[in-house]
Amino acid sequence: MDVQKPLAENKKQSIIVKKEVTEPLKLKVDSEKIVRAVNNIIGNAIKYSPYEKPIETIVSKSKGENGNFLRLEICDSGPGFKEDEIDKVFTSFGRFSAQPTGGEVSTGLGLMIAKQLIELNNGQIWVDKNYNNGSKFVIELPLVENNSI
Repeated sequence: MDVQKPLAENKKQSIIVKKEVTEPLKLKVDSEKIVRAVNNIIGNAIKYSPYEKPIETIVSKSKGENGNFLRLEICDSGPGFKEDEIDKVFTSFGRFSAQPTGGEVSTGLGLMIAKQLIELNNGQIWVDKNYNNGSKFVIELPLVENNSI
């Protein structure tokens, strides 16, 4: 979050972190790859959100068929995705109807790269199609076995 803070401050945005987890958690991931992926997602949230609108992140634990996960939700108040764009979100050179709100540049590769990095670490990422206030990306990363829910 600290890496993205100056970009957010340039647009008078705040990055709000809500932690629903109080104990330290151990992840089975390459932290450098995950930091890069999360930076891409938060960078996009900043890029596509209007000036003075916050970016919200929620950190929690979830339980799935294949174990326990750290869940990170990144929510912005940008224009979101049109229904016919959702399936293209993680493709290379994805271009969408939404445009950056501060004249920022977009290569169309950040979301695809983020998905690849997360999946290389046995995680998942998706867009919450039911989020109506902008975009909401959900990331789940595997926890080591002794992090039970």
